[in-house]
Amino acid sequence: MTDTHDAVYGRPDPTGLPPHVQQALNPPGKPTAHPFPIYGVSDFLAPLKPFDWLVGGLIEKEQVGFLFGPPGSYKSLIALDMALRVSLGMDFYGRKVHRQRVLYMLGEGQAGFQRRLQAWIAVHQMQPDPDWCAFSTMPAHFSDELKAQAVEASINEYFGSEPPGLVVVDTYSRHRGASDENSNDSASQFLTSMHERLRIPFRCSVM
Repeated sequence: MTDTHDAVYGRPDPTGLPPHVQQALNPPGKPTAHPFPIYGVSDFLAPLKPFDWLVGGLIEKEQVGFLFGPPGSYKSLIALDMALRVSLGMDFYGRKVHRQRVLYMLGEGQAGFQRRLQAWIAVHQMQPDPDWCAFSTMPAHFSDELKAQAVEASINEYFGSEPPGLVVVDTYSRHRGASDENSNDSASQFLTSMHERLRIPFRCSVM
């Protein structure tokens, strides 16, 4: 059996692809790009990199995660609290925070949200820095590719060369768009948009 690492990186190639196809897939001077790479176990036994936390033990940098719970469990309040702390570099209840610019995408409940924001400022006696914290108030409709592209363009225009390190998408149902909330395809499409329109281009965490 041929070593799988060799198969992936351009030495003996067991695929049986014709030479002209292999050449098209693998330009000179670059590692072999296999159409379906398979790796040996040794490739996964290198020393693990330490976690790079945005919020210690809760949110990694450049990852997508979900804050979920039953209705009325204060998810939006927790998300706002965390977002403001990240924008200010404040610890999150004993967990170290790496300060980053924040975009909070608010899809519903603007009046209640404004009250929560002002209450947070009154309690903590701290004013969010407008250069580090921004909000949007329209549903993004990530299930619509053109609208998803428009969101990405708007973020680029607002933040320029200093993109957000955290984007909060609140709520899933409002920002998903006109698709079935309980459909596996809908959830997959939404998650793909989180990666392709937010996490990857801005190298940010998404919640």
